[in-house]
Amino acid sequence: MPQPVFYRALAEVQERHVYALARGEMQTSSTEPTAAQMEIGAFAKAAIENARTATVREASNYLNWIVHGNAYAQLAALRVQGALEGGVNAYERAARLAPHDPLPLGLEAQIYAAAGDPSRAHDALMRAEAIDPGFRNVNVAVFGR
Repeated sequence: MPQPVFYRALAEVQERHVYALARGEMQTSSTEPTAAQMEIGAFAKAAIENARTATVREASNYLNWIVHGNAYAQLAALRVQGALEGGVNAYERAARLAPHDPLPLGLEAQIYAAAGDPSRAHDALMRAEAIDPGFRNVNVAVFGR
């Protein structure tokens, strides 16, 4: 039986594929919009399932929860129903498991910003900066500063 890190790595590859397809950086197997959406959906579903498997097999590893949240991030940006909640829940779990690491809250800020909720993005970013006042890479990604 594969280790949780296998499922986490597989989910990361699938997430990158979804991102590239959604941004038009890769061609889908079809030029039909509906078929392209179905291909993105299939990769996204696989990424979520593999990330979920990693969290089930090793729930105490916050990196599994980060990857699980990341699996929802692109879908949240596309306003797919339930994606924002799925991503935020995973990032919150990661934050509870790694309370001294600002990254999960920084990623939560990014998903809120991508989903069009700047107020919650700002709140999550301030929580990340409360952990590490030097945590600035998210400021650039979320607010361009």
